Amino acid sequence: LAYPVRDGIPIMLPSEARSLPFDDGLPPPRL
Repeated sequence: LAYPVRDGIPIMLPSEARSLPFDDGLPPPRL
């Protein structure tokens, strides 16, 4: 999946984040 990136941090949309197992309300991890 491709996400918009801001300052090197991928930004997930809420609908996409909910489909991921590690979604716990925190921002996505740095790559």
